[in-house]
Amino acid sequence: RLALIGLGRWGTNIKNTLEAIGGVEVVTFEKDASPLTPVVAKKKGIQAVIVATPGSTHAEVALPFVKEGLPVFIEKPMTTSLKDALKLQEAAQQSGSNVFVGHLHMYNPAYLAAKELVPHVGDTRYAMFEGMNWGPFREDMSAWWDWAPHDISMALDLFEKPSSIQAWGDYNWAVARLLFAPPYEGGDARGGGSFSATIHVTTLSAEKRKRVTVAGTKYSVVFDDTAERKIAVHEQGNVTYPNYGKDMPLTAELKAFLEMVETGKPPKTDIKNGVEVVRILDAGEKSMKLEGKKVNL
Repeated sequence: RLALIGLGRWGTNIKNTLEAIGGVEVVTFEKDASPLTPVVAKKKGIQAVIVATPGSTHAEVALPFVKEGLPVFIEKPMTTSLKDALKLQEAAQQSGSNVFVGHLHMYNPAYLAAKELVPHVGDTRYAMFEGMNWGPFREDMSAWWDWAPHDISMALDLFEKPSSIQAWGDYNWAVARLLFAPPYEGGDARGGGSFSATIHVTTLSAEKRKRVTVAGTKYSVVFDDTAERKIAVHEQGNVTYPNYGKDMPLTAELKAFLEMVETGKPPKTDIKNGVEVVRILDAGEKSMKLEGKKVNL
């Protein structure tokens, strides 16, 4: 039995997907979670809480349930400030709450299949992460905080922690440069030298795009979540299209959350991972305010 707080477009998708998975009773709260205190939740037999409210409210809504030790799913971005992310992490450590952060592509079958190819591209020369659309225009957070969590979570997953960030942008667009410097742990795909990854996000694009390109000395891998064939391998003018699982990413993600609730095993997108993503978002925002000055991570 789950409580779902937030019934906007994505919250409604979560509700419909959980009902399609089956074996789950979802108690919904459209915007205001005030009737659902941790004590009331336990009395109602609620075993976990999903927070899908606007991003700027995530910390406030989730914190009481994390403090109580309940398993909590928090949509991305986990928080819109590093201070709030660290507060949630401290609360989770004290209570033993398992926090699952909604970094969707970590459960996307096409992305995961593309990830398996990246260690074989040779020495990485560059990586490009693109996320753009016309809108959504949010009052509570910029395009950087809304779109870049996807790209940062994938960059951390593919290349571990960057050493620095430079970023430029305003409310509706951002371009960031992440520098990955040696030594790498298990970095067979990336050779011995440093390389940079570029993130480009905007809510002012006429074209919807969610694409990752990793170019190496042997070949390039492209994951394009808006394409019909979501993985392409480019090698000396030839293009091949590897197979991948066909589960919907949200279905796979919510199944992983339900498994966490049942087993108590921390997920790969746990509170620590969520904090690292917010830390890079925060550093990128600082760099923007300094007109692209490098911020060490």
